Amino acid sequence: MAASSSDWPVHQLWPPSRGKQSTELDVLLFHGLQLTANGTSDAWSSTWTQRGYADVCWPQEWLPFDLGEAVRIFSVSYNAHVVMCPHDHVSEIAHNVFQTLMNSRYEWHHPIVLIGHSFGGLVLKSLVVKLKKESMIQNSTNPFSKATVRCAKVFLRNVRGVAFYAVPHGGSSNFTEYVNKLLRCYNRYHRGIMDNIQPWQRDMEQLSVDFCRIVTENEISIYAFCEGRPMEEVGILVDFSSAQRSAGDNCYKVEDANHMEVCKPPSKEHPSYSLLLQFIITCRKVLTSLRQMNVAYCGKTMTDSCRINCEKSSIWRRLDMSYSLYPLHDRRNERTVTDEYFFIR
Repeated sequence: MAASSSDWPVHQLWPPSRGKQSTELDVLLFHGLQLTANGTSDAWSSTWTQRGYADVCWPQEWLPFDLGEAVRIFSVSYNAHVVMCPHDHVSEIAHNVFQTLMNSRYEWHHPIVLIGHSFGGLVLKSLVVKLKKESMIQNSTNPFSKATVRCAKVFLRNVRGVAFYAVPHGGSSNFTEYVNKLLRCYNRYHRGIMDNIQPWQRDMEQLSVDFCRIVTENEISIYAFCEGRPMEEVGILVDFSSAQRSAGDNCYKVEDANHMEVCKPPSKEHPSYSLLLQFIITCRKVLTSLRQMNVAYCGKTMTDSCRINCEKSSIWRRLDMSYSLYPLHDRRNERTVTDEYFFIR
């Protein structure tokens, strides 16, 4: 029996309790397809683990220590099982996730970074598009709808960064072959959900167009990781060109990880974690700088306002230019990473 929507909650990984605490940043994690024999609502427990240590959830154990305790970390659960998923399209899953987030007891008034692995990145993108559509609804007479619109506006306005781990933005023919081999014990699986990751799928192409437009309008930072090691028998599931489609040039190839391992860093020093950490830190620092600029904007003359806007642009430009110094997809040029080596738009 398919799980009900109430079985797919938002898991709070940090802090341990829901009591009042100072919060400066929210991190939300989106898992990929569920390929086990039975669908479970705790897919995060098998997705976001340290490589070689299945009992260590690295976002829960590492991020609060490295980002400071004034961070909230969530894992969003949804039914993305290739056999038992009742949905045919990623937008239906994103709609359920949207309702879950909007109806949760959490308030989204802090900077937000979204992180998705594989199919979860498509869910994440579809959620961003859904947030944009909902936030544009006007003249609703339903109080509940008005509250949802306000919440959607606040949530989208606070999304400052998106990180992708091996997301098939451009589709993947090898993925279907891999699922066929893995689930050969089944006479059939849910082909509708697999259609979302076929190469040159028209709906997914449109999703990428809509997502990139919103990213540009909202000045959202993007970063991506790509697998570098093939899966047995089928090879690379999501190649570099597909993984970097919605991230531009901001894609790092993790040479020693396959599709399942790319989001499982073996240590804090590994690039699949250290680069993500620095990306999040940079997003937070830039947001602080822009907030200071906005405070300075108040009460100024037009000339002063133009100068402040130019200073804002220089923040983006400086980081854009410095990014070109570090080709992240080339391990031969690997070096010590600093906050300046990231694209922030």
